Amino acid sequence: MPVSVIVEMSYWKINEWRVNRLQLAIGRELSGHAIAHDVFDQMQKNEEKSSKHKVVLFDRSEGIFAVKTGIWGGGRCGHNRQTVTLHLESLIGECTCQKYQNTRILCSHAMAVAKSITMSPHSLVSPYFTEHAIRNSYDVALSPMQNEAYWPIYNGKLIIPPLQIDLDAN
Repeated sequence: MPVSVIVEMSYWKINEWRVNRLQLAIGRELSGHAIAHDVFDQMQKNEEKSSKHKVVLFDRSEGIFAVKTGIWGGGRCGHNRQTVTLHLESLIGECTCQKYQNTRILCSHAMAVAKSITMSPHSLVSPYFTEHAIRNSYDVALSPMQNEAYWPIYNGKLIIPPLQIDLDAN
């Protein structure tokens, strides 16, 4: 298949994908969903795990909490200790498990802390995961590709690919 056909097919497919994602984000935002679907699902899983955690406040002014995990996974996992720091003024947090910093989605430990201080876990999720931010990512206008007859004439260097590749040459 010629490269120009592959490029054109890719262009139309990318536009179709972009429009579908935009419509999905607009629909979710209009129906009251503030957080992206995948992030919301992950937070629900972490909230379920967090119900088995025990939170101990160490320093309220610094937002330092210790979290002891409960037993889960059929008794194979649990009884770990993590330290969670929630900077309430900036709504940024850290956990020694590193999941919260790496994904900017509350890990089960940070979720347990947020619940223990009656704070909405959704307020601690990165603003990049809101439906509004996702909608803005896909709300970029693309122009339809013109017919090749209307393209400007190319005056650059002509590059002709080799007709045959010699695999035995050094």
